[in-house]
Amino acid sequence: MTTIPTLLPPALAALLLAPTAIQQSDAGTPPIALTVEYVGAPDSDRGRAFAALLGEHFAEIQVTPARDIDSPEAAAAAFDDADVVVVDAGLVGRLPDGYSKPMVVISGYGVHTAESIGAKLDWL
Repeated sequence: MTTIPTLLPPALAALLLAPTAIQQSDAGTPPIALTVEYVGAPDSDRGRAFAALLGEHFAEIQVTPARDIDSPEAAAAAFDDADVVVVDAGLVGRLPDGYSKPMVVISGYGVHTAESIGAKLDWL
């Protein structure tokens, strides 16, 4: 039986997509006590921007280049300490069987990754 991964609650997804004005008003708010793993291209402008955004709101941020996740074993090891994984890359075929960490997908590649493990993200 395939386990469909737990997707992040809508409130956290909304936080990731919140407008800059809202982010600035939260300057005195303590970080959310979660460890978030960003998987993508951390050396790109986009990757640096997402890592910075996540770092403003969460207690711990881990950044992993997608190119370093070359097998299910590598994914399991990289994501072991994360509470939530933010996928901004294609990891199709590189997640372990039974993968069940909460995952936020933020690109087309991320959607393909989620669909490859049984998530339904398209029209019904």
